[in-house]
Amino acid sequence: MIAYALLSPADIEAMRHFDHICVIGPRMAELLAASDLQEKLIPSGYLPFLAFPERTPELKRNFLTRTGLDPAAKTLLYLPMGKPHGSWDVMAEKLLRQVPRCYNLILRPHPSQSVTARLKDRLGFLRLQRLCRERGNTLLDLTSCKLSTLFAIGDLVIADGASAAEKALYYDLPLLFVEGTWFSPSRRADLSQRFPAEYIAKLFSLSECGMKMPREEKNVPHLIESSLAEADRYRPRRQAYFAWVFGDRDRVRQGKLIDHLRSFSSPQQKRCS
Repeated sequence: MIAYALLSPADIEAMRHFDHICVIGPRMAELLAASDLQEKLIPSGYLPFLAFPERTPELKRNFLTRTGLDPAAKTLLYLPMGKPHGSWDVMAEKLLRQVPRCYNLILRPHPSQSVTARLKDRLGFLRLQRLCRERGNTLLDLTSCKLSTLFAIGDLVIADGASAAEKALYYDLPLLFVEGTWFSPSRRADLSQRFPAEYIAKLFSLSECGMKMPREEKNVPHLIESSLAEADRYRPRRQAYFAWVFGDRDRVRQGKLIDHLRSFSSPQQKRCS
């Protein structure tokens, strides 16, 4: 669903056979505005948010205790993209060595690396597991935890692309972006050749919703402290970007929509004449 940030004319044409098309939010609606599919569109919001847990002190305390982390410490989530844009190979060990031990640190590689891991990746995970034990207050999560739960207990998301950072905005979590190719000027120029430049500018404004960390950064603790301290300064940008991508957070309306969508698959709907 997040991939609908970049719908080409061919992608839109391929959706024509659907009877109903759920529109995640204003961003997706903007891409579909010029199409002749308007009668099929249903403003839905991002339906997986319905399964996101309530962010409560009890949930955080129970999760951190169960996973051997410190319930009294702030929790940092490192959620990189997969290759070729992801920063895992450069940043995972660096964060383990440089993030102060007063923070919980959860590292979760992209599923393309953790679930279908190559031998090189598996050996790397064994090495990182050893470093996690040495550091303490650290969890290497190879997708055993629900991503929504991680967001619900986190205090800062360290990301290098769009997907994890966008979903983290559901809880308005502070963001720290590892610089890389995803938000690079060359990728922006390339996309601007295929999509309206104004649209791409809004898409790339996600990187302005938090501080930036070069991959060669030497003072990682300072950037982490600053990202947490400056969270309120970036809040208007985070909220504006969330509203553009997903709309509102009306779980009641979305729940009613689920019931409405189920009616399309009722026995009466399935009968053939």
